[in-house]
Amino acid sequence: MTNRYKIIWIDDQYDEQESFIDQADREGFDIQPFKTSREGMEYLRKNLHDVDAVILDAKVFKDSTEEVPTTKGLRASLAELAKMSGMNNLRDIPHVIFTGQPDLIGDSNFEDMVDGVAIFSKLQSNNELFQGLRQLISGSRSMTIRNRYPAAHAACEWMGGDGWRMLFPILDSFRTGSELLSEPYNDLRKVLEFAFRKLHAVGILHERLIENGIVNLQGSSLFLAGMEARFGREGGSLQAKAGVIPKLVGEQLKFVLNVCQVGSHSEGDGETPENKPSISEIEKWNPDHQLLEIATLMTMDFIIWTKAYMEVHSDPLVNMKNWDSISQSGIGSLLEVEGEVISVNRGGNAFVKTDHLEETGRKNICIGSWLVKNNELGRGIRVRVATSGKILDNGALAADHYTCL
Repeated sequence: MTNRYKIIWIDDQYDEQESFIDQADREGFDIQPFKTSREGMEYLRKNLHDVDAVILDAKVFKDSTEEVPTTKGLRASLAELAKMSGMNNLRDIPHVIFTGQPDLIGDSNFEDMVDGVAIFSKLQSNNELFQGLRQLISGSRSMTIRNRYPAAHAACEWMGGDGWRMLFPILDSFRTGSELLSEPYNDLRKVLEFAFRKLHAVGILHERLIENGIVNLQGSSLFLAGMEARFGREGGSLQAKAGVIPKLVGEQLKFVLNVCQVGSHSEGDGETPENKPSISEIEKWNPDHQLLEIATLMTMDFIIWTKAYMEVHSDPLVNMKNWDSISQSGIGSLLEVEGEVISVNRGGNAFVKTDHLEETGRKNICIGSWLVKNNELGRGIRVRVATSGKILDNGALAADHYTCL
């Protein structure tokens, strides 16, 4: 399979050169064109880890198409590229100049101004430009890391790209020894969150494992492994009918979460027990420990598994059949009764009047919207419902689970 590269092209007349964009596409280059330096650099800044190289016109608009194209636009782009290339030691950004100005080719003053950046002429074959781009990209730090971990990169792209933005500096630091200015353990947690959100979206993870936008990391890990997972302030728990994650990958995930829990919190705050695991205890005896590298590789194993599993299991209705019942812990044994749905409110909560009200203390039972499958409950539907006896603010008993009769 031919590699494809994403290229920013800043040229005030790009819309008059459609044949170049078509040829670049055939050569494996996806061109994102801009007329001004400002627009192109703003896009690059937001998509730094998705862009493989930049093509710059010699004379281009700097800030607005109302200007006259000059080398000021080029100088502005070169200055921004230099700034972004060194920012947080993140990456080098391959870039070339592609000009239709014959007087600039071989001009020593112009060559001094661009400080060694390769210059290609639009009056010559574009193949020279494409070959030059491939050489620059293949030798870049970004491409070196992508080629080293292609499956992880593909999984991050599939998740939306933000995961690679967080993984790349960590992976690059292993290769170059550059200092990490971010919080790498927190970044690994965020990458796991991205994967859990994907699994949640297709029903592989139970819907209650993400509430109010917050991912229950430990609960999600346990649920995937087929173990009891706790959720919510009310002390509820839930469990899949069967685990879906391979045991070894599940063990890796558990390890990563434990390491990230330790690595992403401050220590010595007066609340940490003496026997609580800490990174400093490892560094005391092994300052050059490889814990972060191990956790990063295991994180990549998990997101690669996530992508592969979801490609085969993409139907939410099928996936949700693996959800088991939810129980409320510490409230008492479950009571199962039969009854009829008498109403469904705007929030999707269904209220059941049982056949024998004395069994429930003459209280209705509320089936929370998170328990209702495919909007199947409506007025008059007969159900068998279980409750642990917890009383909700609306005065009804909370349902634990139900089945339609």
